[in-house]
This record gives sequence, C-alpha cells and structure tokens, in this order.
Amino acid sequence: MSFAWRVVKTSFVFTVVALAAATLHFLIAALEQRGLPGVIAGALTFVEYLMLAADVLWFLRFIMMECASHLKAIWGSGAGFRAALIALLLILFLSIAVPAVAAFDVESWWADFAS
Repeated sequence: MSFAWRVVKTSFVFTVVALAAATLHFLIAALEQRGLPGVIAGALTFVEYLMLAADVLWFLRFIMMECASHLKAIWGSGAGFRAALIALLLILFLSIAVPAVAAFDVESWWADFAS
C-alpha cells in the first residue's frame, strides 16, 4: 500500500510541474504574438525545456529507485540484481532516447531560437 501511495504522490507532483511547463509554453506563444524579442523567447523556451527535462529525470529516478529496491528485495544484491538493474536502465534509456532524438529537429529549433 505504501508503494501505491508514493506512486500517486509522485505522479501528482510530476503532473503539476509538467502543467507548469505547459503553461509556460502557452505564455511564450502568447507573448511572441505580442512581439516578444526572439532572444527573450529563446531563453524562456530554454527554461521551459530545462524544467520539463528536470521533471522527467526526477520522475524516472523515482521509478528506477523503486524498481531497484524491489529487485534487490527479490534477488538480493548479487549478480542477478546487477544484471536486472542494468537491463532495466538500458530499456528505460532506449525507450526515451530513441523517440526523443528522432522527433527533435535541430535546424528548426535553431531557426526559431535565432529569430
């Protein structure tokens, strides 16, 4: 029961911070329509992405620590635990990195930032 309660609390905090980043995104878009200089919009966009990245990394850290503690309880701290933890880290990294890299368009981001 305590695991479920920690997941609910952490998911709520993750959602609040993600909504703050989304609100910042819409605020930047509205300010750009009113003539906000590109440098300020670029800096605010950087802050938005930084906030979202920190939120996602914090949430993934929570998930990894919870999984590691449960794996350790199941397999102890031997070689099986380390192999399972490395496999879990690799799966999480690939599930995040591959779609993120494929979806990120550096040229259009730089054109938006430079304007």
